[in-house]
Amino acid sequence: MTITLWTIFEILINFYQGGLETWFIYKFLTPRSHERAKIWAVIFAVCEGCLVTAFNYFTVFEGFGSALYWASLLVFAFCFFSDNAVKKFLSISLSQVAILLITSLELNVVSSFFKISLRKLVVEQSLLRSVTLIMIQISIFIVFRLILMAFKHTDDYTASDWVTIIAVLIISFFLVMVIHELSLSSDGGHKLYINLSYMLVFVLNILIFWIINSLIKKNRKLKEMEIVKLREQYLEQFIGNAESQYDAMRKLRHDIKDKYETVN
Repeated sequence: MTITLWTIFEILINFYQGGLETWFIYKFLTPRSHERAKIWAVIFAVCEGCLVTAFNYFTVFEGFGSALYWASLLVFAFCFFSDNAVKKFLSISLSQVAILLITSLELNVVSSFFKISLRKLVVEQSLLRSVTLIMIQISIFIVFRLILMAFKHTDDYTASDWVTIIAVLIISFFLVMVIHELSLSSDGGHKLYINLSYMLVFVLNILIFWIINSLIKKNRKLKEMEIVKLREQYLEQFIGNAESQYDAMRKLRHDIKDKYETVN
């Protein structure tokens, strides 16, 4: 009975995470049809949940097999949303890197704090693992909301900005995968260094995104200043033209007045 309940709990967590992934893409991108996008979001969420459940059954860590998650979500993004290809790829990159980084970081922190091996924590059916899984899913949801807030002005990004962000995310994804593989086979003495590595990757991503966002804001202000400058130039031209027309009207009025006096 306990094994059955634990299996149901794990499957629910897997499908919840799949739902989070498709929800994030739905919020990040612009659907061609909201109704169709919602229906297919549920379908692809089920697909993601099935993939995670299958991988968990065969292996502790899917590694490069996680490319199937990317492929499934890319099909969803490219078929039902109207954004450009770069933004679609960015939505998948952000979600997958966030999930991998949060999962790996929190598992290692819990493993270090309770002095339990990471492999045992991942495999063992215990209260500690169930609490950790719930904590991870809550963290993923919070981080997804923060990412959506941070990237709400994506229309201001240039192609070079997109390329830089995606490159950083892909490199971070593979780096975290390597660190996680090492953490599964490491002893307790290396936990501190592994946790520091995760934190450095996390901080590095935040710093890079902060720099890119600050540059975008500065570029936006420069554009606004250029627009204001153009408006001032147009206003000066308008004032100059108005003064010229006023002088011409004064001269014309003066000439007409002289002619009237001559006629009189």
